[in-house]
Amino acid sequence: MPIIRCLSTKEVVVLQTDTKSLSLNGNHRKRFQFNIERLAASGSHLLVASDSGARVFAMGFGSLSSVAEFEIPTSITEILGENIYVANGQELEVRNLQGEIKQTLEIESNSAISHMALNGKYLCLATQNSHPLQIFLYDVSRRVPRLVGSSQFAIKNKIYRVRSIAVSRGGFCVSISLDFFVHGRWEISPKLYLQSPVKPKTVALPIPS
Repeated sequence: MPIIRCLSTKEVVVLQTDTKSLSLNGNHRKRFQFNIERLAASGSHLLVASDSGARVFAMGFGSLSSVAEFEIPTSITEILGENIYVANGQELEVRNLQGEIKQTLEIESNSAISHMALNGKYLCLATQNSHPLQIFLYDVSRRVPRLVGSSQFAIKNKIYRVRSIAVSRGGFCVSISLDFFVHGRWEISPKLYLQSPVKPKTVALPIPS
């Protein structure tokens, strides 16, 4: 059975082996009653999310122990330290490990947030609307997330959707992978798009076949 998702820390490797199951270091297995839509880890904590709920676990010695279970509006989530970030329409919720909302930030976007990526202290958000796609970059190293910059991304005369986004460790670049609608079907773009998070500057790089 193919692995759907994989993440690793210094001590633990977590594999999603099917839509509802995880394997920890290839030994400890955990099965859920819901489809796993998102995995994220920070330090010794693992976040497992579906479209309606999240569970937080403490990882250690090849096992998982439950910390909290709570409802969330979407599976668009990330975890950093003791903070969990959840997209809720045009808002960003900052929660603690027990799922309690500590802060809510309004995002001045043209549509709902549909993509989220975290790298180091930088959290990147992207909207659902791709014409243009709006990108927001936050520094989440302090108690209150600080907006570093925003920009817009668009490709003229193309029908496309965003597959995923990622942000560089230094926060100076956002990578965007796309699908294009060609001849009645969706196809993976042969290019990776690099976007500045603070100004409308885009570089397209061909993906080796």
